[in-house]
Amino acid sequence: MTQGIVEIAIGEEALINCTCSILSLRKYTNKPITVLTDLSDTGDLNTIAIIQQVKVTNKNLSRWLKTQLCNYTPYERTLFLDADMKCVGFFDEIWNLTEDLVLTRDVHPTCNGKPQYNSGFMLFSSSKVKDLFQLWFSEWLKDEGRDQPPLTRSLAMWGGGRLEVDNRVYNWNSLNPISKFVHGWSKKKIFSDEEISEALSIL
Repeated sequence: MTQGIVEIAIGEEALINCTCSILSLRKYTNKPITVLTDLSDTGDLNTIAIIQQVKVTNKNLSRWLKTQLCNYTPYERTLFLDADMKCVGFFDEIWNLTEDLVLTRDVHPTCNGKPQYNSGFMLFSSSKVKDLFQLWFSEWLKDEGRDQPPLTRSLAMWGGGRLEVDNRVYNWNSLNPISKFVHGWSKKKIFSDEEISEALSIL
């Protein structure tokens, strides 16, 4: 089974974040990393990641792509990370998880009385979640706004196997003693000036 990591970089700002994220990942993993991007010029990013150009036809570009991610990933077992996700620890254990979908709760854990998950960290088996992504894309098209409420609705309708892992470890918005990933939610600056400078030197 092929395993790898996918990030989305739509636009130049996202590409800088994505490059910072990949540089942090490269300290802890040798797994292949694919970047889905609408940009033709990605500098030397192809020295540390695989570049896959995509044509995005919707104004909400990154969410249009994220909700169809199952159609674009080149891996059978995919770890999707938002571009503003910083890796701060080894995470090899996640590849041993066998559930069709592995994800974390959002910092706001419920929405209308239902569990709400954050889509910035998702591990999935592509062949097992196609119907979930079809539901997610369909629900998202109804308002083309945030991606998480449609995901919550889709998960409520989906019958596949899933596992919830600790968001404090894999998807939190501040560093804590057990963190392996830190997420720059709500425009929070997650990468240092030095890390951004290193990313720009690659781009």
